[in-house]
Amino acid sequence: MANYNLEPTNNADCWAIDAINGKLIGVFNNGQLHQFVPSTNNPLQVTLGGTPAVLTNPSYQVTNSVNNYTQISIQNKSTGANASADLIAYPDNVASSDLTGFADVGITSSAYNQAAYSVTGANEAYFFGSAPTASGTTGDMVFATDATGTSNGIRWYVNGFNKAVTAWSLKLTGVGLFMVGNGLALSNTSKVIVNNGATTTYTVPAGASYVFITTSAASLAFTLSAGAALIDGQVIVITPSASVATVTWASAGATFVGAPASITANVPVRLIYDHASLKWYPI
Repeated sequence: MANYNLEPTNNADCWAIDAINGKLIGVFNNGQLHQFVPSTNNPLQVTLGGTPAVLTNPSYQVTNSVNNYTQISIQNKSTGANASADLIAYPDNVASSDLTGFADVGITSSAYNQAAYSVTGANEAYFFGSAPTASGTTGDMVFATDATGTSNGIRWYVNGFNKAVTAWSLKLTGVGLFMVGNGLALSNTSKVIVNNGATTTYTVPAGASYVFITTSAASLAFTLSAGAALIDGQVIVITPSASVATVTWASAGATFVGAPASITANVPVRLIYDHASLKWYPI
C-alpha cells in the first residue's frame, strides 16, 4: 500500500488516499499512517493501538491502547440558539425525515434556546428517544442491566463525579427494591425518612403514595393514616438500610393485619390500606 497521496507535512493530520484508484485507505496522525483494514464484513476499521476485538457486524471500528481515556468526538463551534452536538442512531423505518425516529445523545450550545426542545437549556447534556411517526411502536426509553455482574443495579449521582460509589442519590437494585439516598425528596406524593438517631417516630401523611426509609435506627414507630376514603389503596413501602429489632404500628380508627414486629435490613415491607375494612394488610 505504498501508493498514496495527501502525505502529511510537519506531522499534520490528513487523509491517506490510494493514488492509483482514488480510494480512502487510512489517516495520517503525527506522521504515522493508520490504515483502514477491511474485514469479511467490510467495516471501516482504524487501529491506533492494540488488537481489534472480533465484533458482530461492525460498520466502523476504532481501536486504541492508551493509559487514559480514548474518544470519538464531535464538537459544534456555533454559539447559536439552535446549536448542539449530537450522536444519533436511526431505525430501518426512517426514510425521508429525521424529525422523529431516533436515539440521540448530545449537548447543547452555550446560548441554546430552542422551543422545540425546551426541556434542555444551555450547555446541558441529554439523551432523547423518539419512535417514528405512525410506526405503531411504544417509543419507550429502556434502561436495563444484564445479569452478568455482582449487583446489576442502576445508580444515579448528582453534584460531582468524585463521590464514593456508595454515595448515590438514587438506586434501583436487581431485586426491584427502590432506594433513596439521604436528603432526597421525591415528590409531594412520596416521603423519605433518613437516619436521625437511635429511635425514629414518623407519621405517614395521608397524601403519600409511597414511603421509603433509609435508617439505622434501633427502633421504628409508625403512625399511619386511616378513616378517609381518599387513601383507599395507599401503599406504604418501608425499607431500612439496617435491621430494626423493634417496630410498632399505630393508626387511628384502623387495625393492622400481619404487620411485622421487626424488619430485616434491605428487605422491603409493603402494607396496603383497605378503607372498607379499615385495615392495613401486608402485600
